[in-house]
Amino acid sequence: MTLRYPKTRHLGPSGSFSAPAWWTLILPEESKRHNLKRWTILALKEEERLRLDMEIQRLKLRLSSLQSE
Repeated sequence: MTLRYPKTRHLGPSGSFSAPAWWTLILPEESKRHNLKRWTILALKEEERLRLDMEIQRLKLRLSSLQSE
């Protein structure tokens, strides 16, 4: 019998995905390590996307400022 984490996702403290407390009780250590690594990668990708979005906004504002001079 394989127990799977439900498809619903819970946002963690830094916007990363985290599982509810009961999840840690039902999965073997190997699965927990694999999923933690995967979620860490997803969180880092999201963080990078947000950083790039902020940089794009900053550059748009700078361009707008230069065009109005």
